[in-house]
Amino acid sequence: MRFLPLHTHSAFSFLYGTFHPQALVEAVAARSGAGVCLCDWHGLYGMVRLAKAGQERRLYTLCGVELALAQGGSLILYPQDAAGHASLCRLVTRAHLGHQRGQPRLELAWLQESSRVLAVIPGLAALEQGAAWLARVAEVCPGPVFLGLPGPEAGDAGRDLLRQWAGAVGLDCLAAPEVVALESPGLVLHKALVSIAQTIHHRQVEPLPPGAGLLPTDTDLARWFSAAEVKSTWRVADLCAFELPLGRRYLPAYPTPPGQTPQRLLSARCLKGLARRGLVDKTYAGRLLKELKAIHAFGFDDYFLLVADIVDFARNRGIRCTVRGSAAGSLVTWLLCGGPDPVAHDLLFERFLNDGRNEPPDVDLDFDSLRRDEVLRHVMERFPGGAAMVATVPTFRARSAIRELCLASGGSRERAGALTDFIPHYARPDKLPHLLQVTPEMKGHPLAKEPRLLALAVGISGLPRQLSVHLGGVAIGPLEELVPVELSAQGLPVVQLDKDDVEALGLIEMDLLGLRMHSAIAASLAALEQAGQTVDLERVPLDDQAVYELLCSTDTLGIFQVESPGQRGLLGRLQPRSFHDLIVEISLFRPGPMRADMVTPYVERHAGRQPLTYAHPLLEPILKETLGVVVFQEQVLRIAHVLAGLSYGQADGLRRAMTHRRTPAQMQGMRADFMGRCLERGVDEGVALLLWDQVSSFASYGFPKAHAAAFAFIAYQSAWLRTHHPPEFFLGLLNAGHVGGYPPRVLLNEARRQGCAILPPDVNQSRDLYTLEQVAIRVPLVVIRGMGPAGVAKILEARQRGGPFLDVFDLARRTRLNRTQMEALRQAGALNALLRRAA
Repeated sequence: MRFLPLHTHSAFSFLYGTFHPQALVEAVAARSGAGVCLCDWHGLYGMVRLAKAGQERRLYTLCGVELALAQGGSLILYPQDAAGHASLCRLVTRAHLGHQRGQPRLELAWLQESSRVLAVIPGLAALEQGAAWLARVAEVCPGPVFLGLPGPEAGDAGRDLLRQWAGAVGLDCLAAPEVVALESPGLVLHKALVSIAQTIHHRQVEPLPPGAGLLPTDTDLARWFSAAEVKSTWRVADLCAFELPLGRRYLPAYPTPPGQTPQRLLSARCLKGLARRGLVDKTYAGRLLKELKAIHAFGFDDYFLLVADIVDFARNRGIRCTVRGSAAGSLVTWLLCGGPDPVAHDLLFERFLNDGRNEPPDVDLDFDSLRRDEVLRHVMERFPGGAAMVATVPTFRARSAIRELCLASGGSRERAGALTDFIPHYARPDKLPHLLQVTPEMKGHPLAKEPRLLALAVGISGLPRQLSVHLGGVAIGPLEELVPVELSAQGLPVVQLDKDDVEALGLIEMDLLGLRMHSAIAASLAALEQAGQTVDLERVPLDDQAVYELLCSTDTLGIFQVESPGQRGLLGRLQPRSFHDLIVEISLFRPGPMRADMVTPYVERHAGRQPLTYAHPLLEPILKETLGVVVFQEQVLRIAHVLAGLSYGQADGLRRAMTHRRTPAQMQGMRADFMGRCLERGVDEGVALLLWDQVSSFASYGFPKAHAAAFAFIAYQSAWLRTHHPPEFFLGLLNAGHVGGYPPRVLLNEARRQGCAILPPDVNQSRDLYTLEQVAIRVPLVVIRGMGPAGVAKILEARQRGGPFLDVFDLARRTRLNRTQMEALRQAGALNALLRRAA
């Protein structure tokens, strides 16, 4: 029977639907269906995944939304074309932003401002609200309007009543049974998910009645609807000839001054940067010309100006910022953002941008974690309506699934705790049966006696729980035309798509990340400046041998990237004496080089205990810097380029292909092509095979040299601070929050070992952060257990108003601290000075 599902809720109707959009497409295709519609609650979260799956299966797909109405009931809306999609996005955004967060509502009056939107009125909502409500909604909708007849959730009598109302109002009826499950077990999951929504998240939602919610069969359709009502569902497809545009590129247009073009503005800025640094020789000028030409050919001038705008804002506000990733290999990026010189350190631009990459460049920026939100808010204000955070869609983990299912079924918190004991935090729910069998600590686990709970947990494995915010991803572009926006808990706008879906849609996505080490360095520099010393770490020479003496000693606790036991062990073996050595060290401590057993040969050759050898003369200029060992991803590209004759774009495509799971046949095909090209260029078969083994084992896990150089730059800066200003260095670490892998007590012990005195907390001296008293570090009051932020605030406010406390009685009188807090201060030694004075 020719039927188009119109009232379908996937798992992106969070804690309501039970399947992914891709699974819906597969289920309809398996029944020889020709199309499917999706209308998740309050968002277009699944639209990209639905469109992708539909394209692969060559099915008609249409993504709309079901929105709760402020006047009661709900309404299903579908876009008729691109203009309708833009209208729909604006309506959904307005529903979220115009009402309390978490309770989106559509005002009927807003519909009159929209265009090219088709409406389906849910029959169940009409029965609940009444005939007058149905007539009002039908009158307000500006585009085509239909009444969607429910399935078993309304019964025969309900459907007959709706048909009468539709006739009176002049609406055509369509078969629109609500779908929340593709198979019968999904209905049980639906009830469980709704229970979680009610119990844990306190949502006003009800499960569908028994027998309702399944994707209907032809027999079901014939039992509930007339043939005309079923056939008429395809009128929606006739009226909505909209296909979500995937694979396009929506590059932001950077506002330029009158008479300027983005190309000229970018070129002028970069040339001024070279002149300011005194780098006007042919090497730098030629490299810059090559990069600018490539950037312009791709149409990325505006993008780089946008990056520069963000970095300029951070610099003007004194917010530390660096580039990470392969972007550090670009001279243009260096001139705009700083970091290690890509020419001086032989960083390959083609790893960052080449003719084989179809997507926009990926410039990731790290900011001082404590001030990163200032940057995010600047971007939102700089591009109002055109910038928003990227979403993430967390799925159920084993512990959360068991805990929430237990509580939703009436279990106590104690019972939920017992059932989640010893379950690994990383485990997925569908792995629980296996873990119960093989994990020693889970033998005899009480969960083994809960088969129903276990089955439910396995069933909801991989289903989205909610929409969350990406750590630093920002989408930039014509958002209001392409994707709805809602608010995060912090009040930032967030698109209803994750990073992969944003990129598939063609929007620019930038990672504006927070780095705690930047916060620590900023605090250290502030302490130095307060003491009258101004340090510009960007200009600190990279050949300070005192710094390398510290690194060789492996006494590197607190230093960025090289403080772990494994890193310290590698430092001891390698004994770095240059910035290049530090880049190599950071790159070697990765799965790729370790898996390919490249660490030991490099260390032995670096120490002069093993001779340098090259499998082919053409490898020497490529591998000379790493003593004949493949260490960097860029070297993989150069090997494929020089010995196999691939362009840099093709070489990067090969590297990227090997980073994804490939079948043995696919890998064999790539191997044959690589070796065939090498043989054509006169490379011996044995050498070609050796090269393939190295390239294929390394490409998936290797580190880009540019990324290693960017991290080595921060590592060197932090090592320089520890070498020359240890009190300020440790003060910065302590005040930046959780930096690295060591708690404050370990950092304090290390600072003491370096000659810094550690002063105990004191009610007249301590503040809310660690402070310096000459070369001694004073412990703050906030670390005292039992005080709490409110108690510390009382002490600091009283001290600011009335000066130092004279004695314990003066402290108690002026702060009104309770007995527990006063005892906590005494036990921590914070009252010692007052008690000595009293004695």
